[in-house]
Amino acid sequence: MMSDPRLPPEILDYIVDFLHNKPQRLKMCCLVAKSWVPRTKKHLFKRIEISSLVDLETWWKVFPDPDSSPGHHVRSLIFPCVGPIFSGVAGGCNLVRPFTNVVRLGMWCDKGIFNALTSSQFFELVCSLPLLEDIDLGVWVIGSDYGHGPVFEPRASPPLAGTLSLSLAAEIGDVTRGLLALSNGIHFRKFVFAWSSEEDYQWAMALVERCSDTLEYVEIDRNVLEYSSEALIDLSNATKLREVAFWFRPDVNWITNTLKTILPEHRDLQKISIYFEPHHDIFADDPEDLKRVVGEWTYKQWMDLDGRLVQLWEAHAVCIKLVGARNKFKSVISLLPEAAKRGIVQLLIYAEVEFDSKTHRRLYS
Repeated sequence: MMSDPRLPPEILDYIVDFLHNKPQRLKMCCLVAKSWVPRTKKHLFKRIEISSLVDLETWWKVFPDPDSSPGHHVRSLIFPCVGPIFSGVAGGCNLVRPFTNVVRLGMWCDKGIFNALTSSQFFELVCSLPLLEDIDLGVWVIGSDYGHGPVFEPRASPPLAGTLSLSLAAEIGDVTRGLLALSNGIHFRKFVFAWSSEEDYQWAMALVERCSDTLEYVEIDRNVLEYSSEALIDLSNATKLREVAFWFRPDVNWITNTLKTILPEHRDLQKISIYFEPHHDIFADDPEDLKRVVGEWTYKQWMDLDGRLVQLWEAHAVCIKLVGARNKFKSVISLLPEAAKRGIVQLLIYAEVEFDSKTHRRLYS
C-alpha cells in the first residue's frame, strides 16, 4: 500500500515563504493539509490590525489561551484607531498578553479623540512588549497626563533599536520624556519626525542627541517647517548617519543649515533625499532674471543649498535624490545650477515612487 505523498519540509517551507505577502494564497495553503498549517500561520499572523474593541474581544474569544494562540507569530501589531480600544481595556499588559513577540507597534487615532491615550497607558503597553524595536505613532494619539510625566515607574524596557516615527498633531513631550526615562535607554537607528510646536522641536533634538551613537537615518516631514523658525536639526554627533531625507515646501534655508551640521566625521553618509514642491514653475538661464522671478533672498537661499549639496557630494560621494512633480524639474535645474551641471543629483517624479500610506515614507530603492 502506497503511503501518503509528502513534500520534504524544506520544499514546503520554500513554497509557503514564497507566498508570505499573499494572504489569500496562504489561506488556500491551509486547506491543502494539516502539515501545511503551522508554517502558513507564521505568515498569516505576522501582521495584525485591531481596529476596535470588538476585534480584540473576538480574538480573545477565538483564542482564549494565550500560550496556544497564534499571537506568538505576530510581529507587527497595529491599532488604526486606538482610542476606543484603550477606553475599554484596563492596562496595556492585558491588551498585549497574547502578542509578546511583537517588534513593531503602530498606533493612530482620529482627531476627535484627543485624550484617548495617556502617556502612562502608552508606556505600560511599550514595557509589556519585551522584543519591541519599532514605534509608529500617528495623528492625535497621545493625550496629556495631568501634571508632568512620566507618571509610570520606568522598568526593564524593550530594545527599541529600530524606527521611531512621530507624526503627531498633539505635543510629543510626554512621549519623549517617557522614552528618555526608560531604564534600558533607547537605541533607535531611524527617526521619522513631524511636530507641531517649537517645544516639540526641542524634544526631537533630545531624541537625536540620545541616539547619536546608533542613529543611521533621519527623515523630517515637510509639516515641521511650518512650525520652525531658524532652528535646525543638529546632526553633528550622529556620526553613523547613512541617510537624511527632507519633505519641504521651499524653506531651503532650514535644510541648508541642517546639512551644514554634517561633518567629515560622517564617513557612512550615502544618500540625501529631498522631496520638493516649488510654488511656481521657474526657468531662467540668466541669474539676474532668476533673481527677479523668485526674489533676491530666495535666490540666495537656493544658491546656498546648491553649494552645500556640491560640497557634500565632493566630501562624501553621497547620492543626492530630488523627488517632485514632473512639471517642477525645470525649476530645480534653474535653482540648483551647479549641482545640475555636475550631474550629481538624480531627479525622480512622484509617479515613479511608492509611498507608505501611514508614514508617507518613500519606498524607492
